[in-house]
Amino acid sequence: MTNKSTTGDELGSLLERCVLQDQIAFKALYDLTSSRLYATLFNILRIEAVAEEALQETYVKIWSKASEYNSELGQPITWMTSIARYQALDMLRKRRIREDRETDWDATSLVDRLMAQPDPSQMAEYQDVLEKCFDRLSQSQRLCIIRAYIEGLTHDELSKSTKTPVGTVKSWIRRGLVSLKECINEYT
Repeated sequence: MTNKSTTGDELGSLLERCVLQDQIAFKALYDLTSSRLYATLFNILRIEAVAEEALQETYVKIWSKASEYNSELGQPITWMTSIARYQALDMLRKRRIREDRETDWDATSLVDRLMAQPDPSQMAEYQDVLEKCFDRLSQSQRLCIIRAYIEGLTHDELSKSTKTPVGTVKSWIRRGLVSLKECINEYT
């Protein structure tokens, strides 16, 4: 973390040396600033391992973009914190996209698996399996999955109707679908 004795000029000088590929300067820069950048990342990401990964990626960017730092536009620590913040936000965005894809994939494969069997004699068995598996879910998961996939409600609509944050609704659906998939695999 930067301390009171570390000035913007010192950090700026270290950044200039990083432009020249000075690894000793880069280590000194890391030692002086990593705890502050980590705190910024952790405040956004809230998971230690993810914040640590983001910190590593942040310093890779600082190393490769050191030549882009302009002292006339702000202090070095402000520039570095900005890189960290963008890295954290980018990771959050990618995680949300991945989670949305996983939810869609789980739902599609679940429905496909249940409906792909054309034999009517097996449909009653599949209905029993589905009922048993739905009974294992929490009321919130059951309600959100049914309303999303049967009634076609969006995450936002479910959030409003249940008076629950959108992220919580997404988690209920995602975890519920994972539980359903595992349960169905047990019976089939």
